[in-house]
Amino acid sequence: MEIRTAEELAWFRDRVNKGATYKERTINLMNDIDLRSVCNSEKPWDSIGGYNYNKEEKYNKFSGTFKGNNKTIDYLYIENQEDLSQGLFGYTDDATIMGVIIGEHSSINAKEIVGGIVGYAYNTTILNCGNNGGISGSEDCIGGIIGALEVGNIIGCYNKGKIIGAANVGGICGDTMVEITKNKNGKCVIQYSYNAGTIELKEVNSSASVGGIVGYLEGYSTVKNCYNKGNIIGNTGIYIGGCVGHSRAKSYTSIIENKFTTEENAAAQINYTCNIGAVSSNGINGVGGICGMNNQYCIVKNNYILNNLEIKKDTTRATKDVGETNDYLGKYVGRAYINTKTYIDANGEITNIAKIENETGDITNTVYYIVNEMSSNNSEYWDKGNPTEPKLKWEL
Repeated sequence: MEIRTAEELAWFRDRVNKGATYKERTINLMNDIDLRSVCNSEKPWDSIGGYNYNKEEKYNKFSGTFKGNNKTIDYLYIENQEDLSQGLFGYTDDATIMGVIIGEHSSINAKEIVGGIVGYAYNTTILNCGNNGGISGSEDCIGGIIGALEVGNIIGCYNKGKIIGAANVGGICGDTMVEITKNKNGKCVIQYSYNAGTIELKEVNSSASVGGIVGYLEGYSTVKNCYNKGNIIGNTGIYIGGCVGHSRAKSYTSIIENKFTTEENAAAQINYTCNIGAVSSNGINGVGGICGMNNQYCIVKNNYILNNLEIKKDTTRATKDVGETNDYLGKYVGRAYINTKTYIDANGEITNIAKIENETGDITNTVYYIVNEMSSNNSEYWDKGNPTEPKLKWEL
């Protein structure tokens, strides 16, 4: 199936919202789409699919493959404080979405579980997508690409829009969740992605966290080969991190072969990420250049920040690698469940300057080198042309 116009995209949306899942089918977006003919302030966009446990009639999902072919969908306008799971797609299940770009004239203002590409994604892969529009959520799970990811992957994506929410706010994903059953060992992976937009908590509640890549990272979830260059503003938030707000292990009792999985074996991980964006907050529980709160067993390893990066709580700047009691402010981790470096290791600082000597490029002190797993070799995903702020190859 091919989509060439705004009217055809709206028709496809209406089909999904009436129960068509498009399972095992592929949708191809053939042109850039200007949505103003079907979507405006008087008639906001209805998301493709919806997951609202308060309304049974809103439980519709897309389960196929949507190929955007690197086309831009612009003037996406959503204004909805009633329904959950808002975005271009509201709810996907067993789906793949690739090559979709949300344009800079787009605006999403919704309630909870809000993302530029998908609001709530279950067992879904998002590949090579980008968001350039502004996104605001009055409650939690707000992300530039996905609001809440429960089992799945986000690979090769970017966010350049300003993202604002009340809790669990991330430049790429607001919240990750995993599922462990007798027949499935579900994990979340966010990889080869970056954020360039300002990410902000507008108020605080008991679980408020914000990060440049992910707000809340739950056990069996991994953030790897990613970087943030946007400003992270926590206001009075609880956990504020340059890449991840809150990293938490989780134990499971319903597991493959009915075995119990401990928190130690189901820990979240942050590896080979880099933060060059300022982090600031008036919060009291954890402010870090890489991760705000790193719970027991979770791993923060081989991550780097820009030398002399502004990481502050109120007017106090971070000086210690890991924050300490009564001063949970750290260059890498604001607060650790067990305040030791047992699981926080091999992190450092870069000047982010590429040196050219005898026509040989030395990029070992740059973002590219870090997110390419400490390698100057060519990357499958990252372009080497600007190693200080690398773009994804598909963007070029």
